[in-house]
This record gives sequence, C-alpha cells and structure tokens, in this order.
Amino acid sequence: MLIRSFRTIQSINILTLVLVGFLLRIVPAIKGMTLPMEQYNEPLSSLLFEVLNLDAMNYTLNVFVTGFLVFIQAMLLNQIVNRYTIFFKSSYLPALMYIIIMNSITVFATLSPQLFCNFLLLIILDKIFSLYKTYKAMATTFDLGMLFALCSLLYFPYILLTLITWLGLMFFRPFNWREWFCGLLGLFIPYFFLFIHFYWKDDIEHFYTLFQPLNQITSMDIYISNKDFYTLIPLLIAFIFSANKLRESFFKNIIQVRKTYQLLFVLIILSILSFYIKGYAHPAHFMMLSIPMAIYLSYYFLVGKRAWVYESLAYAMLINVLLFQIV
Repeated sequence: MLIRSFRTIQSINILTLVLVGFLLRIVPAIKGMTLPMEQYNEPLSSLLFEVLNLDAMNYTLNVFVTGFLVFIQAMLLNQIVNRYTIFFKSSYLPALMYIIIMNSITVFATLSPQLFCNFLLLIILDKIFSLYKTYKAMATTFDLGMLFALCSLLYFPYILLTLITWLGLMFFRPFNWREWFCGLLGLFIPYFFLFIHFYWKDDIEHFYTLFQPLNQITSMDIYISNKDFYTLIPLLIAFIFSANKLRESFFKNIIQVRKTYQLLFVLIILSILSFYIKGYAHPAHFMMLSIPMAIYLSYYFLVGKRAWVYESLAYAMLINVLLFQIV
C-alpha cells in the first residue's frame, strides 16, 4: 500500500517518488497546453526569464525540468522535516505530499519565479527551525532578512512573509533586540544596493515601480479554472482531516514541535494575505502554500488509524490530478 510504505524510511520510496512525479507530468508534457501568462516586473524575475529564455523553451522540456526541480525540493523538504523531528517518526510522506501538491494545478507544471522562491523558502525554514538550538542568532536572522529580500525581488508578495523572521524569533528565542535588528538590516541591504544600481543608471523611477503592487492592496481577483479547483478538493479534505488530528494531539507534542506547527500555520495565513499585495492571484501564486501544506497533510497520513480511509484518500488525490489533466 502506498501510504503504509511512505510511513517508513525505505530506499524504494525514492524510486516511487520519481515514478509518481514522472507519471503526473506525462499528460501535461504530451498535451502541450497553453498556459495563462503573468508579467513579472521584479528585477530577478526579469533576469531569470532572460537567462533561461523561458518564453522560447520547448514546453515538454520545461515540464520535465520543472518536475526534476520539484523532486529535489521534495527531498529537501523531507530532510528538513525529519532533521528537526517535526513528526514523531521519520518518513517520506512530506516529499510525497509535496509532489502531489506541485502537480495539482496546471501552471505548477512549468518554470516560474515562485518555483525558485520555494528553494529559498526551504532554506529559510531550515534556518528558522535551527533558531531553537542556536546560541547566537544574529548571523542567522541577518541571513533570513537577505533571503526574504531575494524572494521578494523574484516575486514581490513574498515581502509579507518577512514577518516570519521575527515570529520565529518570538516563538523559538528570548527577546534580543540585536537579533531583530539584524533581520531588518538583512532585508534592507539588497534593496539598498538595488537603489544604488538604478540611481547609477539614472533610472530611479524603475526602482519605485517595484513597490507599485502596494497601491493595489484594496482589490483582489483570483484567476483559477474550475478544473484546477476540482483538483484541489481531495487536498482540502485531507487538510481538514489533518487539522482535526493535530487539534486532538496538539498538547501531547513537545513545546518545540507545537511552536513549529503554529509557525507553519501563520505562514499559511501570511501566504493567503499576500494575495492582496499583488492585487490579483495568478494560479502560480498558490505555490507559496505548497511547503506548509505538504507538512500539514503529511501529519494525517502519518497518524491516521484507518488504513482504508487514508489509503483511499491518497489514491483519490493522485487519480483526481490525473483525471483533470486528461479532460
């Protein structure tokens, strides 16, 4: 059975992850569907599109390169979850859930700035979870500020997620104003050098356009097809089951783990609120939720008691994704 196998650490699960990831990419690669495009004005995104020449890249190649990067991210996420004992036992469930989520929406199949932001977000979470056992955290918080700045220069709504730096300090460490200031300093420096760059080019107006989305914060439009919405239904059901299981056993966990779940929940809330910064939510925006959601979903499949329920739900998630890729 799929979930029973992924509840344990077995090398065969890595091969299964590769097969699942490949299976969920075959249909998009063959169909070569036309995807809704989004204009990215962030400087690092513009550079990324120019260097990779994404607009001219073969669609099938794009899909499978993205799949390879998603697999790497899934393994990194799994390693982080197991290293910091977020669950009571090690498993490959976070990697499996991440791969399913990252294949659930059509535009997740191709390269985008949000995909590269997820690499940075994984590094960020690794550093935040390490705060609990770090003696001096000034260097870590400075790095966190820098990483969030780079994320926002790839995709600006990540600027709101910067709050996670100080929330992590609140949850995992006693108050130290130097650590809080270092996080702010790390966020400021990349923007300072970017300001100097545009000032040197006598194009300072271009710098100010980076913050233009903040003027659209009063409106929000979500562009997601009915097909993508139906694909998410089993994932939402699994999330409800997981939230209920977590509620039942929340105070049975050690303090560090409880604070980790709280931080991940705040990350989900901030990711949702960040939709307002852009003024509209392109489907690729939902990729911000994939990492914390994968961890939450994994919890139910790890602690579920009725095998026929969690196995059926897992297969329903996979079949649902494949079904709506075909239709």
